[in-house]
Amino acid sequence: MLPNESLWRQLQTWIDQSGYGLQIYQVALLSVAAGLLVWVVIAVVIQSMLLATCMAIATAAAPWVFLHCARNRRRTILCQQLPEVFEVMSRAIRVGQTVQSAFQLVGNDFPPPVSQEFAYCYEQQHLGISQEAALRDLARRMPIMELRIFAVALIINSRTGGNLAELLLKLATLIRKRLTLAGRIKALTGEGRMQALVLALLPVILFFVMLAWNPEYIQELIDRPLILAGCVVSQAIGILWIRRVSTISY
Repeated sequence: MLPNESLWRQLQTWIDQSGYGLQIYQVALLSVAAGLLVWVVIAVVIQSMLLATCMAIATAAAPWVFLHCARNRRRTILCQQLPEVFEVMSRAIRVGQTVQSAFQLVGNDFPPPVSQEFAYCYEQQHLGISQEAALRDLARRMPIMELRIFAVALIINSRTGGNLAELLLKLATLIRKRLTLAGRIKALTGEGRMQALVLALLPVILFFVMLAWNPEYIQELIDRPLILAGCVVSQAIGILWIRRVSTISY
């Protein structure tokens, strides 16, 4: 058993949410191999251990950053698909189909990623897992607020009863309003996010431009690793601060 199995499982769930079906060891091997390759190339060509180490660390982090972006993109697409999914499920239940059949309908007729998640949830129920446990696992695999609302609503409805078709229609309307609000917030905070992007990329671009154009000039900075490390740390703090200010919870 792993020393911290829950943390290992959480990391694997985080990778699974990107939709690429990779294992932790595969991502780790790719990260280490890419970092070592970049370190060797820069150390041989430029002969700067500090620059080679910094670039190797950045390259090693690139697969994890890519998976993070893929995870966020997949969650956004799934969120946008949910209103139509709930409307289709509502119509299916109105004509007499069961909730499990509605899940199967979504899994067969919709594009990924929502079809993948709902088809897996249907298979779980088909194999004997209770509807509540399958819904909780669905909310765990894709931890977005809209899907959690859906899971909680179905669990409460299965316990207390009620008009499930009407509930799904109201959920679809609610999620459409949340998506509209999210779009407005994204538009209003676009300037701040663009500032963070420019502030993050401009020093890095200038560093490499000066390194290629006038290496003797930039060598003064490379020869003083503490100053260079201070620049990197202050830059990271500034980016995180701007991101914090421009992020609005809704």
